[in-house]
Amino acid sequence: MKNCPGIKVLLLFWFLYGGYTATIWGKETENGEDDGLSFIALPFITYSTDTGFGAGAAAVKGYNKDRVRVSTAKVSFLYTVKKQFTAGFTVNHYFPGNRDMVFSECYYSKYPTYFYGYGNDASNDDPEKYTPEYFKFEFMYEHRLKRYFRLRGGFFLHNQALVKSDPEGILTSTGIPWYGGRFDAGPEFSLVHDSRDNIIAARRGTLLQAVYRSGMFNDEGGAFNSVTLEGRTFYNPVSELVFAFMARVEDARGDIPFYLVPVLGGEDRLRGYEFERFRDRNSILFQQDIRFPVWRTFSGAVFAATGRVAPDVETLFTGTYHSAAGCGVRWYFNKEDNLMARFDLAWGSDTYGAYIGFGEAF
Repeated sequence: MKNCPGIKVLLLFWFLYGGYTATIWGKETENGEDDGLSFIALPFITYSTDTGFGAGAAAVKGYNKDRVRVSTAKVSFLYTVKKQFTAGFTVNHYFPGNRDMVFSECYYSKYPTYFYGYGNDASNDDPEKYTPEYFKFEFMYEHRLKRYFRLRGGFFLHNQALVKSDPEGILTSTGIPWYGGRFDAGPEFSLVHDSRDNIIAARRGTLLQAVYRSGMFNDEGGAFNSVTLEGRTFYNPVSELVFAFMARVEDARGDIPFYLVPVLGGEDRLRGYEFERFRDRNSILFQQDIRFPVWRTFSGAVFAATGRVAPDVETLFTGTYHSAAGCGVRWYFNKEDNLMARFDLAWGSDTYGAYIGFGEAF
């Protein structure tokens, strides 16, 4: 049986308020001024062929509205009929002057999913279902060096356990490194150049980033190191026509655990193939989108992508590449801020995918 990622339908419900979000602005002070706080609540229901129905909620608290960038604290959770559960809490705190920022995230997931195999030849004929339990904490401090250049430094803490799997399946019988889970922690550094006009659906600008992560502390095995190099460029020659290109290379060395190995496939990395269809120590990915206006608040897109995974850098650039192509429609519900909903259809060599979400794939 060939699995394809089903269409994920996001239904939003506003129980107490109208409009796109349920918003409560800060209270007025004694002199009649806003206290600078805001609150946004968003209950929702989800559906996909992979997850069935799910229900959850997200809430965002904004503060320091008088600064160039508003600081936020967000909490969210989701539970599905297939007993998939995720919950997260994030804080983005901007300091005065907009030169420094602190990002912190806590995330928990217990999520039955599928394993397609290890390596560039992973097949979707008979995927294996397994259930990982996953927790992560990340802390990052960012300093703006110049107008577009930023330096980031922080640390991560990841822990995963294998809750349920097939004792005779390929995941447990083929020597996958630390498939049963492991604790990892260590520092992370990145240098970023970001001149994009919008981080959700950019039309102009460039994103270049180099990320280094070192898993120095773990409860089994040894340390690992990973490097990610990524570039995105957006060109808007006329009207709302946008040419978007992305290139990404990942290299992982040492005793890297199964759940941190580079992967390809899914909504934002090689649309048209199943989520995390291909995984190995090294990956390379190229994606090209052409986005164009259609009518009023509706736009269209055609796109193509190709990529592969490999056990080492020497073999990463040779061998079979997995390619996909597709088209989609965008509806801008807030044209001024470039906010939109997206529907994409994509086809790979032996499968296809349909996606509904918010913002562009990259």
